[in-house]
Amino acid sequence: MAIERMFALALLVVSAGMVHAAVVTDPCAPKINFFPTADEIGEPQIVNNKTCDGDMVCNFPTVWAEANQTQYMDKLNTSIENGLLKVAFKQYGGEKPRLYFAPVTQFLEAGSDVTECAKSLLPEPSSTRKLQQAYIVTNPGKWSYNIAYDGGSPISGIKIAGKSGQLDPAKLNVDGDHCANVTVTVQGMEVAPAVAGFPSKFSSSQKVCWYRISTQAKAKFDFDMCTSKYFTVNVSNIFPLVQNLTQNGESVKVDGKQQLLFRPVIHLFGRKNRTLAGEVIKDIEYDSMNNPINFINKYLVLPTNLTSTDTLSIQLDEDQLDEGYYKLSAKVALVSQFPSLIDLEGENPIVQTDSYGEDVRGFTEALGVTVVNETSMVGVQKSKTTISQITSDKINRSIKSGEPITFFWRFAGIGEERCFHDNTEIPNCKSGLVVQARDVSHDDKEHKFRVEFTDVCGNTKDAEYTYTQEGVKAASKVRHCY
Repeated sequence: MAIERMFALALLVVSAGMVHAAVVTDPCAPKINFFPTADEIGEPQIVNNKTCDGDMVCNFPTVWAEANQTQYMDKLNTSIENGLLKVAFKQYGGEKPRLYFAPVTQFLEAGSDVTECAKSLLPEPSSTRKLQQAYIVTNPGKWSYNIAYDGGSPISGIKIAGKSGQLDPAKLNVDGDHCANVTVTVQGMEVAPAVAGFPSKFSSSQKVCWYRISTQAKAKFDFDMCTSKYFTVNVSNIFPLVQNLTQNGESVKVDGKQQLLFRPVIHLFGRKNRTLAGEVIKDIEYDSMNNPINFINKYLVLPTNLTSTDTLSIQLDEDQLDEGYYKLSAKVALVSQFPSLIDLEGENPIVQTDSYGEDVRGFTEALGVTVVNETSMVGVQKSKTTISQITSDKINRSIKSGEPITFFWRFAGIGEERCFHDNTEIPNCKSGLVVQARDVSHDDKEHKFRVEFTDVCGNTKDAEYTYTQEGVKAASKVRHCY
């Protein structure tokens, strides 16, 4: 019975002008060339609306170009002989990704010298004559391939011009994390002199992994001052999550540390815009670099073990941040130390030189999207809400039924206001609100106007007024209390 062999393989880069092929430790097993030229593929290809012919390598996108795949080998303490590195890429409109390959084996051509293979199969000890003679292919074999996608059953591949194959472009064009196991087999060959027990076929396999994403990164942000006394951001629904860097499907580690193809990062930045009492602060009134009590600029590198159901609570200050309203922006993006292995929207190197960017300096950012922009006002409040102003244009001035009354107030706190006129809620509640006086024809007829303020932690504070025909009185006092 013929003996079958399956061998793990790696890639070998041969000098310019020579074949770039997958190398296996067994001299009989076929190798896989993942950088075939159009001539080696067997016919020109139309890739990304362009003709790929002659000595052009047709893989698309360029993350599968030889230069991209070999760029980080020294940094990773590995070599291209150990396999293809995992890549990430975007959607390309109507075009689909392409990854071609071709078998490299001497068993496909009559007259080829396969002495090294034949000698590896000779029993030990063998005669000097057998060890010294040459072994030649007399009947060339035939090759075939199959591909198993994402751990599924192998699918027989269709050859291109009888010389090459490719990963299914439709399979490459699906969002998510994927791998394909490519197996190349050569069989039916004969050699002379005959070798006892010569196998009927030889096979080699290589795993190719990629991540495709057609959307922007995303995350949900909630700001919290209530769970603790510190200003905190809660981040959830983060997508995509960390992707480890692999080679031939195996983890890539340097000094025992797992390398990452990309990871999500949060950038929070903005400044204090108004005081707790609502006074507007001009840009010139703060120095972001030298006065961090009213300025936020943080890159938050998220944990590598993050899951899609996790909510991260991240403290933004150590009780130093000044109280008030802040104009904040919150951006989520992906960062990578291996930009040649990613082809994603919005790629930009992070060149921020100050201390705020030290955790991500030198990385490349991609798929960035601002989830919270500067039109959003975020409140930082550590003390109790107080009333800092309560007045009216009719304080102690006579009022007639139906006459307009203007109410003014101000809370030193962060929150929302609701207005009530004799327990009827009034829309568009804000200081300077004008209401029509109700019936005050009798001197003992009293009406109430109330502003209910709910701060960021759900605590309430009321500014209350009463009025009669004798005028408005402030029932609440400007004081520090709830």
